[in-house]
Amino acid sequence: MSLLLVTLGVSGLTILLGYGTIVLLVFVVATIFIARKIYYWGGPKHEIATQFRSEKYWGSGSAQGENAKENSINSIIPFTISVDDFVLSDLKERLSRARIQNSISGTDFEYGFNSNQLKVIVDYWLNMYDWRKEEEELNSLPHFKTKIEGIDIHFVHVTDKGTSKKPALLLVHGWPGSFVEFIDIIPFLSSSFDLVIPSLPGYGFSEEAHKRGMNPFHMGRILKTLMERLGYERFIYHGGDWGAAIGRGLSVTFPESVIGYHSTMTMVPFSTKNILMMMVAGAGYPHLVYGDKKKDYTKWNPFWKHFSFLMRESGYMHIQATKPDTVGVGLNDSPAGLAAYILEKFSTWTRRDYVFKADGGLTLTGGKYTMHRLLTNVMIYWINGNITSSQRLYKEHFNGDRGNDRYAVTIPTAIIAASDEIRTTPRAILKDYYTDIRSYRDVEGGHFLAFEQPQLVADDIKSFARSLGVNV
Repeated sequence: MSLLLVTLGVSGLTILLGYGTIVLLVFVVATIFIARKIYYWGGPKHEIATQFRSEKYWGSGSAQGENAKENSINSIIPFTISVDDFVLSDLKERLSRARIQNSISGTDFEYGFNSNQLKVIVDYWLNMYDWRKEEEELNSLPHFKTKIEGIDIHFVHVTDKGTSKKPALLLVHGWPGSFVEFIDIIPFLSSSFDLVIPSLPGYGFSEEAHKRGMNPFHMGRILKTLMERLGYERFIYHGGDWGAAIGRGLSVTFPESVIGYHSTMTMVPFSTKNILMMMVAGAGYPHLVYGDKKKDYTKWNPFWKHFSFLMRESGYMHIQATKPDTVGVGLNDSPAGLAAYILEKFSTWTRRDYVFKADGGLTLTGGKYTMHRLLTNVMIYWINGNITSSQRLYKEHFNGDRGNDRYAVTIPTAIIAASDEIRTTPRAILKDYYTDIRSYRDVEGGHFLAFEQPQLVADDIKSFARSLGVNV
């Protein structure tokens, strides 16, 4: 009888509203129902990721004999950046004969890096950029190397010699960045913290893993070993991009080592539950998911606008997560190609509307960054020839156990949600995966926030540290 009534009711509504409207209505109702139900199913893992606590060997060859002996040495060696003259002359030769295609008339960065702007950058690189001057500035910082789990790890260690140690702060970059991202933030933080700024394995002046499988959790363990080797049993962590993912891995594997986790790109798994929640909220019904229509309304509203931006900006990720070595061949052979590939991210990941600017927002003066600093970041990839090894992190992460994303960070957490970040997540969803959020701050800015607005990020880190009772 009840089935008959339902059938008659649906038939009546179909006549009244039309078949298409009914289908849409049923879909919306079902989506809302499922979203609310799934919200209580499964969820994050509230446990320590113990499987990543044991060291591995990532060096060349086997972890036997001399290799094992070498791996056990805990020495920290001062390091000086010194690029051979041949590398620089070869770079100039390649730049001078760069083959740059013409862009379609009337386009800016909609098709990718605009050729007119690339010609400007190549000319600046050839005739105005001075690597030796940049090298001298970089070497004014205290650089070191140490071998951890079979590979050399480079890092900058800024501290006051001869004084008692200040609280330690670990600053970790992502792709396509480097330790250069944090040069301009050092003056805002060095009076309050001992700073450790590493190059990730396979990035900058750090050695790449010679074995497959090094994911963000393994990198987190390596950085934890680095901090212990420097005498820091506990420390505050800051990271964006991969630095954020590595910080998550470190925080759920060694929560006893991390005083607090600070991030400019805090993420949760792209699970069915989370997608449905963001779809419903982004369709104009945030209160059905979050319980309060005034909170987190704009993070994914309208949903398809944010989703289409994410799809447009993630093509590189699909390539690097599947065939990083193939695209790496061309990038490692052409400095102009490498600059276009990297600097495009510093354009549209800084401001979404920079895609509609002829220069992509990368002006030589008055922009978010200076051109010489942007090119220095590109140079770190070029002189070390490690664009390919840097990209392999995507394959190791996306082809590994994605269930690792579900571990919940239970230590104190502070989040800066930038307006033009590639992907921002509402606090209402984050709170299940970051169970002790002390601060969640919305700001105007982009993906490389510590590079773009160093004082803003530094002030937020210090405020977070003070909230944890750390004397800064």
